[in-house]
Amino acid sequence: MEWKDVAAVDEIPDGEMKRVELVGREIAVAKVGQNLYAFGDRCPHMNGPLHEGKIENGCVVCPLHKARFELATGKRLSDPKIPIPKVLKAGAMMAGIRTHDLETYEVKQESGRVLVNLERRRSPGK
Repeated sequence: MEWKDVAAVDEIPDGEMKRVELVGREIAVAKVGQNLYAFGDRCPHMNGPLHEGKIENGCVVCPLHKARFELATGKRLSDPKIPIPKVLKAGAMMAGIRTHDLETYEVKQESGRVLVNLERRRSPGK
């Protein structure tokens, strides 16, 4: 698979994210300063739409339970914060769901366009 054109660089404001769909995958593209990041748009905890979350200190924060993932690597930096008391069965079940790192993808800009390569995944920590 080759690089896929997903947006104009100007379509993504600094500190914001854009959701795109490529080959049936939901991808979020984030822009921080001149840096672009591409990662799976769904939180690995409870499938929350990460593009609706926030970017803080180089991380994307899930809008549902506030799990934090490093933009550059996809590495999970903090577990979700479950607002349901653990004495409730649902809260205990949700708290036990293991949260994994995000899938990240190579992303670049070329001629004012954002390009993503789904086959060139980056492993957390690289």
